Amino acid sequence: MALLLILVLGAVLLCPPVTVAESVGEQRAKDLLQRQLEPNKKNRAREGQKLQPATEPLKPFAPFSWDDDILLAVRKLNALPGVDRVTMGDGSGTELDVRHIETKEHLETLLQKYVRESAYSRGDIDTLISLNITGEYLDKMGSQRLYHKAFMYLSARPVIISGTPFELTVAFAGNPGLAVAHPDKVLTANVVSRTSKTPLALDFSGVMMKVDLISDSVILNETLPSIERLLEDKYRRYDPNHHYIHEWRNGGTLHTNENQNLLTVYGPHPFGLEYSSEALARSLAQRYLNHVANLESQQFKGKKDMKEGL
Repeated sequence: MALLLILVLGAVLLCPPVTVAESVGEQRAKDLLQRQLEPNKKNRAREGQKLQPATEPLKPFAPFSWDDDILLAVRKLNALPGVDRVTMGDGSGTELDVRHIETKEHLETLLQKYVRESAYSRGDIDTLISLNITGEYLDKMGSQRLYHKAFMYLSARPVIISGTPFELTVAFAGNPGLAVAHPDKVLTANVVSRTSKTPLALDFSGVMMKVDLISDSVILNETLPSIERLLEDKYRRYDPNHHYIHEWRNGGTLHTNENQNLLTVYGPHPFGLEYSSEALARSLAQRYLNHVANLESQQFKGKKDMKEGL
């Protein structure tokens, strides 16, 4: 069990990463999208005053939150105005259409298709296991299960910002701590090993790690100055000297929360924004460590302690 704990923790911390539900209406998504890049009114009112760095965590691109699970992110992507393509992939070149995903069951069926069709798996979950794309963990009851620990990507396009088309990508990395803290957020693909003919359950306990916006549109020649001003007005409160926006051509980076929460701006062609955060992933990794430690302590409870022999 100790070896399993070490392997899983390493995977968690080192792994690179419709019809929409009624609660995520298109109008609400449209409003959130508009507010995301609107200048902060308080910043404008404090022109000429000394600004202090903000202490609150940096939020990803609206309408997303760092604690969104994969299914909720799919719904939010589908609710974005103007989007006509939403896909799921694993970086291997395999992409699955999730444009009309409605339910957890629907998405789990699609994940079964992913296991069959991914260029990594070559049609067999045993290949994913051999490539170290999966890992083992102990669930809330202490049972050993498989989970997909590599990155899964959700992409949507076009997302229009200041008249410019962007592609938006949300990256999730597997984290067994999510399965312990929020088992209802775990997706499961039930598949059969081609080699052993054994039924296997592969859990997808993805935690949001990155939100990327990227565009290589020729329209940027005209719209980039206005996008730059929007970013400066909104994020200057995190960096009073706003050096990052004046150095964005060299990959300016804004960070809060002890470098666990970042916004990186790069360009000019392609031009991109990358929001990233490790805070939730680290918290859930610690939650999983505590869970395994508790299981071990229960295993040895009641057995004779030899401390007097020291």
